[in-house]
Amino acid sequence: KTAYEIRNCDWSSDVCSSDLPVGSPGFFAWKMYRNADGTGKGFGDTALSATSSDGEKVSIFASTDTKTQTLCIMLLNKMPYDTAKIALNIKGKQPPMQAQTYLYSEENPKIVRGATEQEITEGRLQLTLPPYSIMLVRCR
Repeated sequence: KTAYEIRNCDWSSDVCSSDLPVGSPGFFAWKMYRNADGTGKGFGDTALSATSSDGEKVSIFASTDTKTQTLCIMLLNKMPYDTAKIALNIKGKQPPMQAQTYLYSEENPKIVRGATEQEITEGRLQLTLPPYSIMLVRCR
């Protein structure tokens, strides 16, 4: 099977993270997936379907954190000079009401900016991604 056919995945291994120099962009990208908040909360362990209306500029990935039943969304702005305005539409039986966002960007390349609370209204969330940035959205 190809990686695209796998739906339930175990992403709990840190095998590759030990190869990344501390403080490098790769280190912080890994941190966004595994430990964005410093307490072990990251991207989640079960993949979900997610699509971007403009995949050339912004990539989107979604998962569920099975320990907390939290919807997790990772957004990557691939544009080196342009800010991306995102209108996120979350579909499901019970759309979440709140989200915490974590950001890694060139604005401050030595840290992951901590949780910012965002309100989700009727399954919609408006976000702004700086150029070349990664944002983790953990919905509740």
